[in-house]
Amino acid sequence: DFNILSRSLMEIGSDISEIMSQLTDFFDKFEEESSQIRRITNELQEEITNIRMVPVGQLFSRFHRTVRDSAKEEAKQVTLKISGEDAKLDKTVINEIADPLMHLVRNSVSHGIEIPDVRKARGKPAEGTITLNAYKEGDNIIIEITDDGNCIDVQRVRETIAEKGLRSMAEVERMPDDEAIKYIFAPGFSTKKEVSAISGRGVGMDVVKRAIEAMRGHVEITSQLGKGTRFSIRLPLTLAIIDGMVIRVA
Repeated sequence: DFNILSRSLMEIGSDISEIMSQLTDFFDKFEEESSQIRRITNELQEEITNIRMVPVGQLFSRFHRTVRDSAKEEAKQVTLKISGEDAKLDKTVINEIADPLMHLVRNSVSHGIEIPDVRKARGKPAEGTITLNAYKEGDNIIIEITDDGNCIDVQRVRETIAEKGLRSMAEVERMPDDEAIKYIFAPGFSTKKEVSAISGRGVGMDVVKRAIEAMRGHVEITSQLGKGTRFSIRLPLTLAIIDGMVIRVA
């Protein structure tokens, strides 16, 4: 009986070794198949993304008339220059960013560019320039709206912050310029004392910021005295695919 039991155990051990060998082969093949599925999925993802991509120039070309009409309304001379129009962006992003860009371009005409007499007095050409530029950076696209006006009137921004009760005057005076400038995105904020068809109503910049953030993007402002202002918008190339991690707790 003991001999029979020993032989049975040896046979069971041999069977287990055989099963483990088969399992190892199975998992190797499974890993190979999984790698192939990942490769095909990545290729499909790239193809879907490429199908959705359109040149950003299709969006930029819409703003020539906007600049012309806004300049006429403000009695200014403004030309629009475009670069990087071959950079590609998801057509969903194109549609979503159109209105925020429109508002920023109109603001550049109204708030940024000076009237011809003032520009001449400052040694500038009578005609101001607004530049739209786009370029790819990693998985993002950067869209820049630049004007060659004076700059954002930081002191006027500080006064408006205090007038609207957003901060006390003492706090405002201690605030760095770049932090104060961010308040132009506050709801109802406007430094214009006169209301026109283009600006002065305090409507829009907060909407612009929310729209950009809704697309998982963000906007930065750079303003230099006498040289002008630049709005830099960073956006993901596509909204169709989002990488994520799912975590379960308890």
